[in-house]
Amino acid sequence: MADPQYVEELDTIDRIQVVTYRLGITLCGLALLLPAIDQFYTGVLSYFQPALMLGSIAVAASLHIYSKTVRYALAHATWLALILFACSTYFDWPIHQGWVNGLLLITMSGIAFKEHFCFKIPGLKYTPVLLLMATLAQLAERTHLFVGASLIAAILILFMAGAKWRMPLHFDIGDKRNYQQ
Repeated sequence: MADPQYVEELDTIDRIQVVTYRLGITLCGLALLLPAIDQFYTGVLSYFQPALMLGSIAVAASLHIYSKTVRYALAHATWLALILFACSTYFDWPIHQGWVNGLLLITMSGIAFKEHFCFKIPGLKYTPVLLLMATLAQLAERTHLFVGASLIAAILILFMAGAKWRMPLHFDIGDKRNYQQ
Protein backbone atom coordinates (compact mmCIF):
# COMPACT_ATOMS: atom_id res chain seq x y z
CA MET A 1 0.00 0.00 0.00
CA ALA A 2 1.22 3.44 -0.82
CA ASP A 3 2.30 6.10 1.62
CA PRO A 4 -0.94 8.06 2.24
CA GLN A 5 0.98 11.35 2.09
CA TYR A 6 2.30 10.58 -1.41
CA VAL A 7 -0.16 11.00 -4.25
CA GLU A 8 1.08 9.60 -7.56
CA GLU A 9 -0.25 11.25 -10.71
CA LEU A 10 -2.35 8.56 -12.39
CA ASP A 11 -2.95 8.44 -16.11
CA THR A 12 -5.87 6.66 -17.79
CA ILE A 13 -3.97 3.38 -18.09
CA ASP A 14 -3.09 3.47 -14.38
CA ARG A 15 -6.75 3.96 -13.48
CA ILE A 16 -7.84 1.13 -15.79
CA GLN A 17 -5.20 -1.17 -14.27
CA VAL A 18 -6.27 -0.41 -10.71
CA VAL A 19 -9.95 -0.94 -11.48
CA THR A 20 -9.10 -4.16 -13.36
CA TYR A 21 -7.02 -5.35 -10.39
CA ARG A 22 -9.84 -4.65 -7.95
CA LEU A 23 -12.41 -6.30 -10.24
CA GLY A 24 -10.15 -9.35 -10.50
CA ILE A 25 -9.84 -9.66 -6.72
CA THR A 26 -13.62 -9.32 -6.38
CA LEU A 27 -14.26 -11.91 -9.08
CA CYS A 28 -11.83 -14.37 -7.47
CA GLY A 29 -13.61 -13.91 -4.14
CA LEU A 30 -16.99 -14.50 -5.77
CA ALA A 31 -15.64 -17.55 -7.64
CA LEU A 32 -14.53 -19.05 -4.33
CA LEU A 33 -18.10 -18.71 -3.05
CA LEU A 34 -19.44 -20.88 -5.88
CA PRO A 35 -18.51 -24.27 -4.34
CA ALA A 36 -20.57 -23.41 -1.24
CA ILE A 37 -23.49 -22.08 -3.30
CA ASP A 38 -23.39 -25.24 -5.42
CA GLN A 39 -24.38 -27.22 -2.35
CA PHE A 40 -27.80 -25.52 -2.63
CA TYR A 41 -28.00 -24.81 -6.36
CA THR A 42 -26.56 -27.75 -8.23
CA GLY A 43 -24.67 -26.82 -11.36
CA VAL A 44 -23.36 -23.45 -10.17
CA LEU A 45 -19.92 -25.01 -9.63
CA SER A 46 -19.48 -25.22 -13.39
CA TYR A 47 -18.84 -21.45 -13.29
CA PHE A 48 -16.06 -21.83 -10.70
CA GLN A 49 -13.10 -22.30 -13.00
CA PRO A 50 -14.06 -19.71 -15.64
CA ALA A 51 -14.75 -17.07 -12.97
CA LEU A 52 -11.55 -17.92 -11.10
CA MET A 53 -9.61 -17.82 -14.37
CA LEU A 54 -10.98 -14.42 -15.40
CA GLY A 55 -10.34 -12.98 -11.95
CA SER A 56 -6.79 -14.34 -11.85
CA ILE A 57 -6.04 -13.02 -15.33
CA ALA A 58 -7.31 -9.57 -14.34
CA VAL A 59 -5.14 -9.59 -11.22
CA ALA A 60 -2.07 -11.01 -12.98
CA ALA A 61 -2.31 -8.54 -15.85
CA SER A 62 -2.46 -5.52 -13.55
CA LEU A 63 -0.26 -6.35 -10.57
CA HIS A 64 1.28 -3.41 -8.76
CA ILE A 65 4.06 -4.94 -6.68
CA TYR A 66 7.40 -3.19 -6.40
CA SER A 67 9.46 -6.40 -6.46
CA LYS A 68 9.96 -7.57 -10.01
CA THR A 69 10.62 -11.17 -8.90
CA VAL A 70 7.41 -11.42 -6.85
CA ARG A 71 5.41 -9.70 -9.59
CA TYR A 72 6.81 -12.16 -12.15
CA ALA A 73 6.13 -15.25 -10.01
CA LEU A 74 2.54 -14.29 -9.19
CA ALA A 75 1.65 -13.31 -12.74
CA HIS A 76 3.29 -16.34 -14.35
CA ALA A 77 1.49 -18.81 -12.09
CA THR A 78 -1.70 -17.66 -13.80
CA TRP A 79 -0.16 -17.86 -17.27
CA LEU A 80 1.09 -21.40 -16.57
CA ALA A 81 -2.44 -22.32 -15.43
CA LEU A 82 -3.81 -21.03 -18.72
CA ILE A 83 -1.29 -23.08 -20.69
CA LEU A 84 -2.19 -26.25 -18.75
CA PHE A 85 -5.89 -25.52 -19.19
CA ALA A 86 -5.42 -25.10 -22.93
CA CYS A 87 -3.39 -28.31 -23.17
CA SER A 88 -5.98 -30.31 -21.24
CA THR A 89 -8.89 -28.79 -23.15
CA TYR A 90 -7.60 -28.66 -26.70
CA PHE A 91 -5.03 -31.46 -26.75
CA ASP A 92 -6.78 -33.81 -24.30
CA TRP A 93 -3.79 -34.00 -21.97
CA PRO A 94 -4.80 -35.76 -18.73
CA ILE A 95 -4.34 -32.76 -16.44
CA HIS A 96 -6.51 -32.65 -13.31
CA GLN A 97 -8.28 -29.29 -13.15
CA GLY A 98 -7.24 -29.03 -9.50
CA TRP A 99 -3.70 -28.31 -10.71
CA VAL A 100 -4.97 -25.52 -12.94
CA ASN A 101 -7.03 -24.04 -10.11
CA GLY A 102 -4.11 -24.40 -7.71
CA LEU A 103 -1.87 -22.37 -10.02
CA LEU A 104 -4.57 -19.72 -10.35
CA LEU A 105 -4.85 -19.58 -6.58
CA ILE A 106 -1.11 -18.96 -6.20
CA THR A 107 -1.68 -15.50 -7.65
CA MET A 108 -4.58 -14.85 -5.27
CA SER A 109 -2.58 -16.23 -2.31
CA GLY A 110 0.25 -13.81 -2.96
CA ILE A 111 -2.13 -10.88 -3.26
CA ALA A 112 -3.97 -11.81 -0.05
CA PHE A 113 -0.69 -12.15 1.84
CA LYS A 114 0.57 -8.81 0.49
CA GLU A 115 -2.67 -7.03 1.32
CA HIS A 116 -2.62 -8.48 4.85
CA PHE A 117 0.13 -6.00 5.65
CA CYS A 118 -2.03 -3.13 4.38
CA PHE A 119 -5.41 -3.93 5.89
CA LYS A 120 -4.73 -6.09 8.96
CA ILE A 121 -7.94 -8.04 8.27
CA PRO A 122 -7.98 -10.85 10.85
CA GLY A 123 -7.22 -14.15 9.17
CA LEU A 124 -6.26 -12.69 5.78
CA LYS A 125 -2.66 -13.86 6.17
CA TYR A 126 -3.98 -17.43 6.41
CA THR A 127 -5.69 -17.20 3.02
CA PRO A 128 -2.75 -18.90 1.24
CA VAL A 129 -3.10 -21.87 3.61
CA LEU A 130 -6.86 -22.02 3.01
CA LEU A 131 -6.37 -21.88 -0.76
CA LEU A 132 -3.74 -24.62 -0.57
CA MET A 133 -6.19 -26.72 1.46
CA ALA A 134 -8.90 -26.09 -1.14
CA THR A 135 -6.56 -27.13 -3.95
CA LEU A 136 -5.43 -30.30 -2.19
CA ALA A 137 -9.02 -31.13 -1.24
CA GLN A 138 -10.09 -30.72 -4.86
CA LEU A 139 -7.25 -32.98 -6.02
CA ALA A 140 -8.19 -35.58 -3.38
CA GLU A 141 -11.88 -35.16 -4.20
CA ARG A 142 -12.77 -34.20 -0.62
CA THR A 143 -15.78 -32.04 -1.42
CA HIS A 144 -16.62 -30.84 2.09
CA LEU A 145 -13.07 -29.71 2.82
CA PHE A 146 -12.89 -28.03 -0.61
CA VAL A 147 -16.16 -26.19 0.05
CA GLY A 148 -15.19 -25.17 3.59
CA ALA A 149 -11.72 -23.87 2.73
CA SER A 150 -13.07 -22.05 -0.36
CA LEU A 151 -15.88 -20.45 1.64
CA ILE A 152 -13.61 -19.11 4.40
CA ALA A 153 -11.08 -17.86 1.84
CA ALA A 154 -13.89 -16.24 -0.17
CA ILE A 155 -15.14 -14.32 2.86
CA LEU A 156 -11.64 -13.06 3.66
CA ILE A 157 -10.92 -12.10 0.04
CA LEU A 158 -14.26 -10.31 -0.32
CA PHE A 159 -13.56 -8.33 2.88
CA MET A 160 -10.21 -7.39 1.34
CA ALA A 161 -11.91 -6.46 -1.95
CA GLY A 162 -14.33 -4.23 -0.06
CA ALA A 163 -11.42 -2.51 1.66
CA LYS A 164 -9.66 -2.06 -1.70
CA TRP A 165 -12.74 -0.48 -3.31
CA ARG A 166 -13.04 2.06 -0.44
CA MET A 167 -9.51 3.42 -0.80
CA PRO A 168 -8.33 5.97 -3.38
CA LEU A 169 -6.98 4.56 -6.66
CA HIS A 170 -3.51 6.02 -6.20
CA PHE A 171 -2.97 3.84 -3.10
CA ASP A 172 -2.70 0.78 -5.37
CA ILE A 173 0.04 2.31 -7.49
CA GLY A 174 2.21 3.99 -4.89
CA ASP A 175 5.39 5.71 -6.01
CA LYS A 176 6.12 4.58 -9.57
CA ARG A 177 9.84 5.25 -9.04
CA ASN A 178 9.98 2.32 -6.58
CA TYR A 179 9.08 -0.32 -9.18
CA GLN A 180 11.92 -2.56 -10.29
CA GLN A 181 12.20 -2.61 -14.06
